[in-house]
Amino acid sequence: MKTDQAKPNQTEMMGTESMGRLLARLAIPAVVAQLINLFV
Repeated sequence: MKTDQAKPNQTEMMGTESMGRLLARLAIPAVVAQLINLFV
């Protein structure tokens, strides 16, 4: 069954989400990757 409220795609989220949430979505994976490379 299809609902009327579809999950927004990544492009739509970039234009509609708050700045803090976007920064967290982009920064957390980058910081984790750097920490893994630092200690490996």
